Amino acid sequence: MNYAAADVKRLREETGATFADCKNALSDAVTWEEALKLVEAKRDKKAQKMQVADRETKQGGIFSYIHHNHSVGALLELNCSTDFVAR
Repeated sequence: MNYAAADVKRLREETGATFADCKNALSDAVTWEEALKLVEAKRDKKAQKMQVADRETKQGGIFSYIHHNHSVGALLELNCSTDFVAR
């Protein structure tokens, strides 16, 4: 599909998708409706990835650092989802 910058802007306003996603959808699609479907499909894939990212992180460690003159200190908790990564 041939498209102009105004088409990319319109698709971004309607869907809230990124510039690159809109541009790719318009270049891959034949019609406007097909471009909308491609952007929605891309959004659904991103939503599924975010659900995977929401899983519990039970493994990890707590690390501390204290400067030699005791004026600065830091405490860090680092978590991950598997014990393999925590090692």
